[in-house]
Amino acid sequence: MLSYERSYGTGRFVCALIEIFGWLLVVVGGIVAIIGFGAGGVLGSGGFGSPSGAVISGFLSATPGLATVGIGLISIMLTQQTKATLDTAEMTRDLLAISRNSTHGPFGTASKSTGQASGVRQEPQLRRREPLAKGDIASDGQDEKNQKSPWK
Repeated sequence: MLSYERSYGTGRFVCALIEIFGWLLVVVGGIVAIIGFGAGGVLGSGGFGSPSGAVISGFLSATPGLATVGIGLISIMLTQQTKATLDTAEMTRDLLAISRNSTHGPFGTASKSTGQASGVRQEPQLRRREPLAKGDIASDGQDEKNQKSPWK
């Protein structure tokens, strides 16, 4: 793959910091969820009048840790999306430069009068084709070269 100019240094630095912070949230949230589930099961062993009350209170105690894991994963996802946007901006700039410098010189389409590049890019002219009258298409099995087109 061809290399391209890396820019947006501040944005990339901030993305790296937020991604590290996100992974820390995932790890800490996982530990908190495990500890919370274990502590909720012990503290709630007689809770809600049945043995299943311990499991329910364990899940309730693990909720803050699970929420922290979710927030960490969302921050990682958004950071990677931002990095992809920065990469797209850099590559689009390179593609634009290639497009401008390709067959038309550095400024777009060549001028018709002088043969040199003009400052304004010109789009190609589109021709409108009108259909011929009904029955003008050859349908007797001749080869394509001899058939009439329904368009002028």
